[in-house]
Amino acid sequence: MQYGKYLKEHIVLEWDQYYVNYELLKKSIRNKEEYDFMKHIENELIKVNIFCNHFRNTYNMENSKNIQKLNDFIVLNYMALFKAIKKYDKKLCKSTKIEFFKMIQKQDFYKI
Repeated sequence: MQYGKYLKEHIVLEWDQYYVNYELLKKSIRNKEEYDFMKHIENELIKVNIFCNHFRNTYNMENSKNIQKLNDFIVLNYMALFKAIKKYDKKLCKSTKIEFFKMIQKQDFYKI
């Protein structure tokens, strides 16, 4: 199954606007716009971080169901970002995975 379809099937509808816009990332890869792609990645990371911080401040994080919901959200978004980076590297003959992992490790949602 393609990841775009998988992502659409597994999102929580009420949080729809906070998920990574995987289609936008793929579109910027197809257009071979390196600057736009990296800018989109940064914007998507900001969006995910804002949601995760809001979730932690709003919901009881001692409740295992809330922890699982947040973890599921993080994994789906992380995979969308990783798949986009992988496509980017393949399409443009780049090797940006190392920089991506370094960037991800600095994110708030990664430290949860």
